[in-house]
Amino acid sequence: MFFGLAQAAAALTIQTAGLTPSQRDDLACLSLSKAPIAESRPMRRMERFFLRRLQSSDAKRDWLAAVPDPSGLTYGEFMGLLDECQERMTAAKAGG
Repeated sequence: MFFGLAQAAAALTIQTAGLTPSQRDDLACLSLSKAPIAESRPMRRMERFFLRRLQSSDAKRDWLAAVPDPSGLTYGEFMGLLDECQERMTAAKAGG
C-alpha cells in the first residue's frame, strides 16, 4: 500500500494550519526522528536535514515542539514514509 506524505500528515495529526505543503511534508519527515529506531546515524542525519529546512522556511516557529509522535504509524506506513523522506532528501541535495 502506498503511503504518501499527505496521508502521513493526516495519520500523524499534523496541525496544517499556517503551513505550506512543503513544510507539512518536511514536518512529517522530521517526525521519524521520534521513532525508537531514530538512534541510528542516518536517521539523525535526516533529522538535521529536515529541521534545517524547516528553520530556514520559518525561523520563528518552534519546529521541534510541533513534531508529532509517529508511534501511531504501522510498520508499513513508517517504512513507506521513510522511503519518501529519503527520496525527498536526495532530490533536494541534488538540486531538484
